[in-house]
Amino acid sequence: MRPFRLPRSARNRATLAVTVGVVALLAILTPALGQRSQGRPAGEPGTSRAAARSDTPAGPSSAVSRDDGASVPTPVRITIQHASAERSNPRRAQKRFVEAAFDRGGNVITFTEVGSKENKHVQPLLKAAAKAHGYRLFLPGGYGEALAVRFPGSTVLGSDFAGPILPSAPGRYPSRGVRWVTIRHPTLGVLTFGVYHANAHDISDRGVRAVNKRLSEGVVDWVDAKASDGRLVWVDADTNVNDATDGHQGTSTWPLTRAGLVSTWDEAGTYPGTLGGRTVDRILRLRNARVTLLETRVYPLAGSDHRAISATYAVAPKS
Repeated sequence: MRPFRLPRSARNRATLAVTVGVVALLAILTPALGQRSQGRPAGEPGTSRAAARSDTPAGPSSAVSRDDGASVPTPVRITIQHASAERSNPRRAQKRFVEAAFDRGGNVITFTEVGSKENKHVQPLLKAAAKAHGYRLFLPGGYGEALAVRFPGSTVLGSDFAGPILPSAPGRYPSRGVRWVTIRHPTLGVLTFGVYHANAHDISDRGVRAVNKRLSEGVVDWVDAKASDGRLVWVDADTNVNDATDGHQGTSTWPLTRAGLVSTWDEAGTYPGTLGGRTVDRILRLRNARVTLLETRVYPLAGSDHRAISATYAVAPKS
C-alpha cells in the first residue's frame, strides 16, 4: 500500500504555520536574553578574562565595568626586589651580582653595600645596567644603600638620604640611615620606597642590639613622616637579625612591628634563609588595606653571600 501524503498545497500551508510560530517565539525570548547578558557582572562566565584579571603592570590601571555601568579600576601589580651585596667582592662577582639583579627585574630594586668603600667597582656597573634596562638609579647615601625604579607613566617627586639616624662610631660601624625615593603614580597616587642596613655584629652583643634598636626607631620616625599624608610606604633592609625569631618585644626590630610595618615573610608565614640559614633580608610595608601580598620569592646566590628576594603586591588605585 502506498504511504499517505498531504497534497502539495496543504504541505505548504503547514510549513508556513511552523515558520510563523518560530519567529513569534524568538521575538518573545530575545529581549529577555539581552537583559540577562547586559546584567552579568564582570568576572562571571561570558566576561573576557582580560577584563577580570588583576595582574596589570605597574603603569596606569585598566578598568572593569560594574553592574550599574560605573568604571572600577583594577589593582596594579608592583614587584619589589632587594639585593644585598657582599663586601669587598672581586670585580667579576660584582658584575654577576648587578647583572642578576637587573635580569630579575621588578618595579623597584633596592641594594645594600654598594658604596665605594665596600665595592669600588659596583657603581659604574649599576649605572650601566640601570640605563640598559630603563631604570632611574639613585646612588648611595650613608653606608652604600641605593635604589632603582621603573614605573611607566610615573613622576619622581624626590629622593634623598634620611640620616644619619646613627652617626658613625669609628672602629664599630659607619653612619646609618634610609636611602629613599618618592614617586607619583598615575592611579596609585604618591608612593615612597626606602632601604637601610643595620649593624652586623654578633646577636649576643647587647650594645649592638641597643644601637640597632635605635636605628629601627629612627626608621619608624621616617616612615611616620612619609605616611602622614596617607601615602603607601615600603622599606627594604638587611636587618642582620633573623626575621623568624626577631621582631617581638625586646628585640632590635620590635619598633618596626609595633609601628605596623610587616615583612613579606611574616605575611607569607615562611622564613627561607637569605644569609646562611638566617632570614636577615626583608621587604617591609606599612600596613594598608589597599595592599595585598601576592607572591614572595628568594633567589639562588649570584655574586654575593646573600640571596636576593622579591615580593609582588596587588595595590588598589587611590580613590
